[in-house]
Amino acid sequence: MSGYPGSPLYVFDPAKPWTVGVGDPIRKPLPDTDERSNPRMLGYLNKWAGTHKMYGAAVGADGKVYFGGTWIRLRGPPA
Repeated sequence: MSGYPGSPLYVFDPAKPWTVGVGDPIRKPLPDTDERSNPRMLGYLNKWAGTHKMYGAAVGADGKVYFGGTWIRLRGPPA
């Protein structure tokens, strides 16, 4: 999963329970970067791709995942 802003990238395992926001005043929710979190944030694609908004993703014939996104409010790669 990915989106806006900064093109965050998450991995989600539908065989495991959803954990984001699950908790109570005593048991705090897991941070989305925690290994046990589902979905779990892998990072921001804008660090490598310069994208602000990611529109889609597809698995290529080579097994790699390709993303399509755009720069918004920028005229080129971030410095």
